[in-house]
Amino acid sequence: MPTLEPITELTPFYLAALAALAVCWLVQVARQARQGERPHFTLLTPVALALLAAAPLTEVYALFGMGAALLLIGFYWPYAYRAAPLPQQASVTARPALALTTAGLLLLSPQLAAPSPGLAVTGVSALLLLMGLLLTRLLLPLRRAPSLPAGLNVRFGSSRVPALPDLELHLDQGTARLHNIGPANLYLAGWSPGSVNSWLIPRDDTGHPLQLLPAGSVATLAPWPAHEQGLRVWYVRQDQPDVPLLYSAEWQAPDRPSRVLN
Repeated sequence: MPTLEPITELTPFYLAALAALAVCWLVQVARQARQGERPHFTLLTPVALALLAAAPLTEVYALFGMGAALLLIGFYWPYAYRAAPLPQQASVTARPALALTTAGLLLLSPQLAAPSPGLAVTGVSALLLLMGLLLTRLLLPLRRAPSLPAGLNVRFGSSRVPALPDLELHLDQGTARLHNIGPANLYLAGWSPGSVNSWLIPRDDTGHPLQLLPAGSVATLAPWPAHEQGLRVWYVRQDQPDVPLLYSAEWQAPDRPSRVLN
């Protein structure tokens, strides 16, 4: 019966597989950067590829298992990527993973038996790491260029209620209007009556969908359910597009046909 023997050198097929994994990782880093996320534990991927390359060179095949484990962490760990912080905090997010990656590369170098291949593997891994960080640096600002936020990530994200209200609700004989009473322009992602879990788009006076609500302007909430006693509106401020906000109101049936809530 034929037996499988471990390889003792970097064969062309093995190198091609490692190169394909490296390209897949760079593509993933670029894609996540466009979505506004910075690499975190995924920075272990270059170390994983270095361990996979070192296994046949050193004939220490435990390195292959370690590299495979780190590769799975780098690609599939829930905290492989994190949302990009504000620009003044951008260098803080990647520090733990970057330090761990650098330490891994330094610990790997003495384990390689052949000096020249060892230096080559370490150098290529470090280059791959720098390429990933460079892609993030170049592509991440593209996320902040568009002025219109996506609606659904505001809806299902972790929204907070601001300390001072930006919106005021006017109820008048079966109609509902939102008044922007704050100093900033608002991007309205969507709204829902308090009694149901729905997703509706605010509209202007002519009935067309409205997303940008300038300061002092009014949006119409239609169709407004009869006898509704609650409202939720998800939005962001134009000057803080990364902070999802929630306007929430609940009330009892009014004693008069007109009422203002904030």
